[in-house]
Amino acid sequence: MQKEVFIAIVFGSLLGLLVAFGVWRANISLNADNQANTPNTTVTQETSPSSVPEKNISELSIVSPVPNSVLTDATATITGLSSNSKYVIAMTQNTESINEVLNGEFSFDVELEGGLNIIYIFGVSDTGNIISQELPLVFTTKLDNNDENNDEEDINERVQERLNEQVNPIISFIGTVTDITEEYFQIRSQSGEINQLSVNEQTTYASDIQKNSKEIEFADVAIGDFIVAMGRLDANEILNTQRVIVTSPPPPENNYLVSKGVITDITRNDITINSEGGEIKFRLGTNTDYWDALNQSEIARTDLDLKNEVLIAAEQNGDTISARSVFVLTF
Repeated sequence: MQKEVFIAIVFGSLLGLLVAFGVWRANISLNADNQANTPNTTVTQETSPSSVPEKNISELSIVSPVPNSVLTDATATITGLSSNSKYVIAMTQNTESINEVLNGEFSFDVELEGGLNIIYIFGVSDTGNIISQELPLVFTTKLDNNDENNDEEDINERVQERLNEQVNPIISFIGTVTDITEEYFQIRSQSGEINQLSVNEQTTYASDIQKNSKEIEFADVAIGDFIVAMGRLDANEILNTQRVIVTSPPPPENNYLVSKGVITDITRNDITINSEGGEIKFRLGTNTDYWDALNQSEIARTDLDLKNEVLIAAEQNGDTISARSVFVLTF
């Protein structure tokens, strides 16, 4: 009797194990089928609208024109974006202007001189934080594609030329000549980049040292000269050069500076402001201009007063910081 009971218990245990194993296998099969029939999904974290920027705007970026562009119009329209600037000041060798940043965007016109132009662009925040970029542009009217030809049989050719200009525009390489052969120049840019230029009998040459412009020859270009070369890139990234200008290298960027602050002292010859970095004294001269920034109108030095908030575009030579323009933000 005890033996029969023992056999029944063992048999029942085995049967229970078999049933449990069957259920486990069925569950695994069901889960596998469900995963196979379920499409892949990506879990996305819900983000509030306020945390999604409307535009990808960096601290200060130039949209147009691109650096080293060759322009045939003396007026260049500069457009850009800035995430935290209230104002943008543009400085060239001879001019400066102030422009308000609206909805993260800015646009202004700059008058160019023949040859190389460096536009120094400063973004100024409400707190007086300054960020800057430089934009090299080349202005010329001496390229072959500027020649006007009104012959009707050349219309298709001119249309094709315009299309080619869009795909492969004329650009410039700027730097110091490091090697010369009969067919090539090699130059080093101010950032240290090496560029190759091809030249031929159609390439023209000019000298623009200290804005004294004159036509020169290939033989007049020497190693060590600072040049602006204009042309189109070939498939090997070599510039097919149409024109070469020997010119003076641009001044260091730190010659130009912009400061925002409140006037703490002003005399006939000097103005001192309390800026984010402390007090700065600027020399005033007969060439200093004074502007009402809000109305974009010129004012007199005598219109300035203590506690005026100003933006000053200046040039530093040694220990002397000379104010070129004083823009009054609040009277």
